Amino acid sequence: MAKGFARSDLEKYLEQDPDFIKDWVSKKVQRSVLEQWLQEKFVTEITVETKTVETAATTMTRSAAPEPKQAGNFFDQFVRGTTKRSAPPRKTKNELLKMNQQDMFMELIRDIANELDVNILCHKILINVGILTRCDRGSLFLTRGTKENKYLVSKLFDVTESSSIEEVLHTEENHITVPFGRGIAGTVALTKIPINIKDAYQDARFNKDIDKKTGYRTRNILCMPILDYEMEVIGVAQIMNKMDGGTEFSMEDEEVFKNYLTFCGIGLTNAQMFEMSIGEFKQNQLLLALAKGIFAEQTSVEKLVQRIMFDAQDLIKCLRCSVYLVTTTNQDVQITKAFEMNADDPHNIIIPSVPILQRARSAMFARVVAMSGQVLNIADAVADPKFGKEIEDYDGFRIKSLLSLPITNGKKKVVGVVQMMNKANGKPFTESDISTVETFAIFCGLGVHNCQLYESVMKLNVAFEVLAFHAMASPEDVEKLADSSLANVDDYKLYDLDFDDTAFADFETCKIIIRMCMELNMINKFKVNYEVLCRWTLTVKKNYRPVLYHNWRHAVNVTQTMFAILCTGHMARLMEDIEMFALIVSCLCHDIDHRGTNNAALTKADSPLATLYGSSLLQHHHYDQCVMILSGEGNNIFVNLTSDEYKKAMSIIESAIIATDLAVFIKKKEGIC
Repeated sequence: MAKGFARSDLEKYLEQDPDFIKDWVSKKVQRSVLEQWLQEKFVTEITVETKTVETAATTMTRSAAPEPKQAGNFFDQFVRGTTKRSAPPRKTKNELLKMNQQDMFMELIRDIANELDVNILCHKILINVGILTRCDRGSLFLTRGTKENKYLVSKLFDVTESSSIEEVLHTEENHITVPFGRGIAGTVALTKIPINIKDAYQDARFNKDIDKKTGYRTRNILCMPILDYEMEVIGVAQIMNKMDGGTEFSMEDEEVFKNYLTFCGIGLTNAQMFEMSIGEFKQNQLLLALAKGIFAEQTSVEKLVQRIMFDAQDLIKCLRCSVYLVTTTNQDVQITKAFEMNADDPHNIIIPSVPILQRARSAMFARVVAMSGQVLNIADAVADPKFGKEIEDYDGFRIKSLLSLPITNGKKKVVGVVQMMNKANGKPFTESDISTVETFAIFCGLGVHNCQLYESVMKLNVAFEVLAFHAMASPEDVEKLADSSLANVDDYKLYDLDFDDTAFADFETCKIIIRMCMELNMINKFKVNYEVLCRWTLTVKKNYRPVLYHNWRHAVNVTQTMFAILCTGHMARLMEDIEMFALIVSCLCHDIDHRGTNNAALTKADSPLATLYGSSLLQHHHYDQCVMILSGEGNNIFVNLTSDEYKKAMSIIESAIIATDLAVFIKKKEGIC
């Protein structure tokens, strides 16, 4: 301190003549030193104030933190747009200006701390920045695009202290797009360095056309990046025209602006994450509803495709939606059918003919997608060097933008293509649109696959009915056998192990089977209808193929051998009647529908039976054929068995037939020996 001056006297003098200190500092103090002073002053003030804020925040959290149930209710209200939150009353501008800088700063931080609505938050940020820096108006841009192609979109534009959100809010229909690196805001976004312009019209980056449109005169601009916790740019805030007599934004304005945007970056990140959660929740709910609708329609591919187009139109608003069903090979893609729907007439589904599909540009794009399995997104046909103009389709429809995605089934095979043209708002299809439609296409693929599978099953059922009809014994043959007289056991020599089937005609062998069942008293013991027994016998005979060995006569011989063993060996003393009945049925059916080859040959030939059964291919098939015949109308000789008798009979039949596989027999023989 200079001699003769007390510190208090010097402070009093400087307070009375603030211009002196301003003039002295501007001449004697370097900018870097001044910035350091301001930074130290701000940090000191914030540190002191933060303790108060933390205490207040703790109190607020304890009193206002919702219970889990309340949080769930709040989320539901936010999704439905019926949120009712009791926010503390905001202080007026005059009340804020009466506060010292620290108190006002912290009050404005509190104002944005709990705001989760992005639009309201952005509006509050600009209003509060205007109060802090004494500016006339401001604008806020948010970052959009991919990591490789980022750009800014205007969220709020030309906000003043009297502006309502509705007046200044920009939407997809009217927002301004600014690429990173272009203009003042784009340069700040790219470099992350603030820009303070004293005279806007002297800066080449300033767009004078905006002033011409609005009639507003921009004098000076202060533009700052908004950063998230990873120091990535999530937005840019821009204020214009220093008020209250100021001619330019000062370094102190820059510092206040920068520090306030630090807190705003945190709040904006949280609000955007919450907005994203709400959006994903709504999208998931919509996709779930769409999936339910798709899986509810499983009877017709055409009806399903119409449902897909209606749902796709609701999901992504576009002027035309098309779905192509395709078959793909390694060399080519064939469009089997196509469906089109226009937004102006959604109930009129157009099915283009094959000649039209061969020359339609939209169908050409669908073939490319089906062949590559990749998404095709033509953002702007006019700007795309491949086209240079709008693409004209076969009916004169002009394609400005196009999004085409493959529809795959559970095996990742392309079964169709969903295609949308010309977004309703005139904008290109976004990454979000692609992600949404990709998820939707998964459900579509499953739906188409299930529907095609259903149609295949129906066709198989029809084929099965036709085959079953031809595999069933004719009514004439059944009547003839039922009315025929039967010779006795001795005449047929059924007790002899040297029984010779060649002595009897085919029809007579059926009478032999009936005689054996009667001799074992199966008809009376198990109440088997005689006509049903005749029909079953003739049907089994009809389902044997005319192969060299495993044919109907082989089955008759095996059955007669079993009959002779049961009767001459007095097995009735050791076995139950149901067991003997089941063995007779097993013998007669054990080679039904034999193909004349063994299991190994069928496996090597990649026979459908090899795909259907894992092991003992023929034996499992014989058993299934036996069950099929028993299940046929008028063939169930077991219809009057008790539940326990039926279970036992079917278990014996299955075990006996599977045991005729030599591989199984050898394993069992080794276990016994």
